[in-house]
Amino acid sequence: MGDKPLRIILAEDDGDDRLLFGEALHELGKNVHLVVADNGIKLMEILNGMDELPLMVFTDLNMPLKDGIDAVRDIRNEERFKTLPVVVFSTSYDVAVAEKLRQLGATNYFLKPNAFNDLKSVIGLAIDIVTDPETSTSTSFVLNA
Repeated sequence: MGDKPLRIILAEDDGDDRLLFGEALHELGKNVHLVVADNGIKLMEILNGMDELPLMVFTDLNMPLKDGIDAVRDIRNEERFKTLPVVVFSTSYDVAVAEKLRQLGATNYFLKPNAFNDLKSVIGLAIDIVTDPETSTSTSFVLNA
């Protein structure tokens, strides 16, 4: 991949969570250009405006205007985004919601950890699954730190 930064989109309506996500990426030592949307509508505007697709999308489940479920549905309905990895996260875990996300084509789902190091671990795991699937040890849809 060279020196070109990995482009990742984060859709998250909470400013503090956006900061923590960015700090976790920084501490992981990944060469990442993070593009941020504060809701699912902005996420789709950003994606549709890109000439080159990002490495992956992380989206919060519960956001105003368009939530994570609708964002995954919209992403998978666009032919050019069919294989784009989409990781959904939430502050609460619901088996039915996780199954719906899996059926809609989300790549992974995780519960937002309370501890920063756990957040860093789960973000790193999600990125590793995409960037190096042969060596990734996770085959689970639901990621845990």
